[in-house]
Amino acid sequence: MKKIIENLSALLEIGVDELKNKLDIKDDTSSKELARKLGVYSIFETKEEHAEYINSKLANKEDLINSYSDKVNSNKELIEKQKIEIEKLNKSLENNLNYKTIISNFVKKEWENLGIKRSFEKEIFDYSSLDFSNLRKSLIDYANAEGLAFSKPSFSEFINEKEKENNESAINAIAVNGAVKK
Repeated sequence: MKKIIENLSALLEIGVDELKNKLDIKDDTSSKELARKLGVYSIFETKEEHAEYINSKLANKEDLINSYSDKVNSNKELIEKQKIEIEKLNKSLENNLNYKTIISNFVKKEWENLGIKRSFEKEIFDYSSLDFSNLRKSLIDYANAEGLAFSKPSFSEFINEKEKENNESAINAIAVNGAVKK
């Protein structure tokens, strides 16, 4: 710092002590304090001090760049994960639409089997309100509640199937010493 003060006093053609008094500085004044007194951003006595200052600023910027680079990489990973999640959701949506179509076709077939007079396509169903363990009864209840005409189901087909099963099981049995074995 002493060299800067001597150079300034020589340029201004005043003595070193007079310059120190005018700037209100001492021999141990730092370069930052002298720069503040002169109204400048910074003063460096040597090239090495200047290089050190620039390197420290560059290191700060490099740290900032690395930080942003890490954030960008993190965001890229997050974007990739979200793309995969979107693909999964799209597949799930497609599967759900397929299941909805299958269920709708199943309900429509039963609707037509019951001979309900109103077009199935005109009805707006809350499928969750239907009992799929007994869909026929559920649709009959719906038709009754809505006042729709329909054909009463014929249970003779069901009875005939049961009798046929019973006859088949009787045919597959043999009697041995009074006991029936299948």
